[in-house]
Parts: sequence; structure tokens; C-alpha cells
Amino acid sequence: MAELEIFTPEELKQLQQAPMYVIAGAVASETDGILGSMRETVDGVKSFARALAEAQDSLLSAIFASIDADDPVDFDIENVSQADTADAAMSEGIDAAVTAIRILEAKAQMGDADTYAAALLNAATAAVTAARTGGFLGIGAETISKNEAAYIERLSESMGYQQEP
Repeated sequence: MAELEIFTPEELKQLQQAPMYVIAGAVASETDGILGSMRETVDGVKSFARALAEAQDSLLSAIFASIDADDPVDFDIENVSQADTADAAMSEGIDAAVTAIRILEAKAQMGDADTYAAALLNAATAAVTAARTGGFLGIGAETISKNEAAYIERLSESMGYQQEP
């Protein structure tokens, strides 16, 4: 994939791994239990996969086609869903997103950076809305908590990207 030669191996790895760090940060933004965290992770990944399918023959699809399945992100859902590791997971997610966007802004077309930012933000939003928070047996539960909304806002602001309504 000649178009990927514009990136160093470290930059390409950052671009490949940022989505999982962003989704892990979204999962960590609210403690929803292990099943809720699993649902959030799956919905976040599905959202990002949809964005890739829509991107078709772009630089972004080349980036993700190059992911080495034998070198996965070290993502422990049980660890991420713990309150004492939440802040670190959220910060790692935001840092990974910002780093990836800066790489694309420097080496690719602005449209690629915007598409990637939108995909990250949509994946995080899908993750935080996958499991309802609070309430009793679903009654009175919130679709998105204050903590989850704060993560999405912080992610958006950090990347310099605003989600279209």
C-alpha cells in the first residue's frame, strides 16, 4: 500500500490503535458493569467499522486494512471499567485521538483528518449510548450520563472537531 509509505511505522501504529483507545476511554467514562462495558465496546467498534465501510478506497481504509491482528491493543475491558482506572483510560483515549489527528493533519489531506475525527467521535458516541446508566430495571436510566457527555465534549474539543447534529 504505497499511500501508507508517508507514515513512519510508529505513526501508522498510532493511527491503527487510536480507535480502541478512544473507545476504551468512552467505556471508562461511566461504570456500567462488565456487560454494559462489553456492549459499549461492541457498539463503538461497529460504529467505527461502519465509518470505514463508508470511506471505501480512502487512505483511512488503507490504514485499517494494514492492522496486524497479531499485534492487538492491550485492552482489558474489566480493567477499563473500574472506577480507579477510568481517568487514565479517558486521558489515553483523548491523547491517542489528538496524536492521530495531528499525524493526519501533517501528512495527509485535511479531508482525511476530518473523516478520521468524525469516525472517532461517532465511535465514542456509539459506545457511551450503548448502555443506559442509573435507574432501576431500566426505569429512570439515562441514555448518556454527565460523565459520558463530558468525555465526548473533551474528545471533540481536543481534536478540534465538532460533530454535525
